[in-house]
Order: sequence, then C-alpha cells, then structure tokens
Amino acid sequence: MVAFYSSSDYAPYAVDGWNLDLTTTVGQPARGQNRVLIEVSECLVQRENCQDSTKATIYFNFTGAHQIADAWMEKVSYYY
Repeated sequence: MVAFYSSSDYAPYAVDGWNLDLTTTVGQPARGQNRVLIEVSECLVQRENCQDSTKATIYFNFTGAHQIADAWMEKVSYYY
C-alpha cells in the first residue's frame, strides 16, 4: 500500500472493520479538516467489526492535498 500511495498527495493512515494491519508512512493529521473518512455503505461480508450499524472505514490524511489546493487558490486569486 505504501508504494501505491507514494506519488499521491494523500494516503490512508488507519482502517477499521477489517482484520488488517495497515502499513503506511503517514500518521493521523493534526488538523481535523485534513481527515477524510470513507465508510462502506453496507457490509457485504459479515465479520466482527463490520455488521449492523458498525461499518468498515478507511481514514485518509489529506494534509498534502489541501496544502497544494490552498497554494493553487492563493496563486489564482493573486491574478484576479
């Protein structure tokens, strides 16, 4: 997974609902606005951590992506 996200401006830092040890190079972002959660709409495979109202979730750190977007918006606003 580290190789897959190595050229991205974002990466997952945690997962819930899977029996999986996540290997990643990023940690939880310091600012809540840089945390993006993707939750499954339904558990297709019933397991201990993904059933009923408890859903499997992937947590992403979008700090780098937001920094790039902010820098780009600052540059665009300078010209307008």
